[in-house]
Amino acid sequence: MLALGIGSLYAYPKAITYSVFLFFATLFIYNTLRFVKYYLHPESAQALLYKQSKFVHAFFALTGLTGSVLVFFTGGFFSSSFLFWIILSGGIVSLLYVIPFIPYHNGKAALRDLPYSKLFLIGIVWSALTFFVPAAHHPDRITLFLIGCFYILSVTIPFDIRDLPYDNPEQKTLPQILGWRFSKILSILLCGLFFAILANHFPRFYLSVFFWITVAIHLLILELVHPQQPHNFYGYFVDGLIALLGIFLWYSAY
Repeated sequence: MLALGIGSLYAYPKAITYSVFLFFATLFIYNTLRFVKYYLHPESAQALLYKQSKFVHAFFALTGLTGSVLVFFTGGFFSSSFLFWIILSGGIVSLLYVIPFIPYHNGKAALRDLPYSKLFLIGIVWSALTFFVPAAHHPDRITLFLIGCFYILSVTIPFDIRDLPYDNPEQKTLPQILGWRFSKILSILLCGLFFAILANHFPRFYLSVFFWITVAIHLLILELVHPQQPHNFYGYFVDGLIALLGIFLWYSAY
């Protein structure tokens, strides 16, 4: 939904097609990573949460793979080598995110296991896919990518707070370094900075009631972030913020 909003706001001709592709690709990657985590760490607390629904994840992974491949080639994204390599790189990094393949401490480490890397990998990859690609034809694409990083980081930090009981201390995630309270404050500040820059770029947003409702809901949900919040809070409410922003941007384009 976020890619659709950005694409619509910047008049990307393939905004709908690209958004459908990204939906299927996310469906495939998300469910595939659930399987990888389960088989690598079958006794972990997180893996046990998915054990009883593994067939559902398999179905969604297969659906996502089929849909993303079909939409990618019928949508003609391979016609631009520049966008092709950005999209392909984002997909590869996402898949390798939890697969141990890097020699590290007499063993193998996944990208997410490298110290200080987890948060910033997500920020760069998803800002590129949801902010940069839909506006790649526009002169503001670099600026949009940078403020997109602010936003993606702001809604990703809460998941690092959620994962505090599960993450290895050697990962050096932001909440492990700063503590969850300071990390939450940083999340709120990054979110506020994103909306301030966005409104400065599109002054008409200052007069939009929908804009201020979107900002208020973001700040409220981020304020409620806590390590003891149930997983559904993050899955429904924090993830829902991304959809809300996408809906607002799509609405504002018309």
